[in-house]
Amino acid sequence: MISVRLPKETEYHLDRVASLLGHSRSELVRIAIEKYLEKYQKPSAWELGESLFGRHGSGRTDKPEEFVVSGSGSSVRSK
Repeated sequence: MISVRLPKETEYHLDRVASLLGHSRSELVRIAIEKYLEKYQKPSAWELGESLFGRHGSGRTDKPEEFVVSGSGSSVRSK
């Protein structure tokens, strides 16, 4: 829970808009904060490159069927 002190004029405008939209003060403030935070949320590395992943092949045809993971002694098969 959070409490916020607002100037009287801001509170008046909040009440008017909340009434016009059929929301409570709290609901309108919650919606406004969520929209504000969405605007400034940074995308992840995956989201930034998602449209590029898998679009282009490496062009290499010499990929081995199996290779050893360095230092582990484990082998991995390519798909």
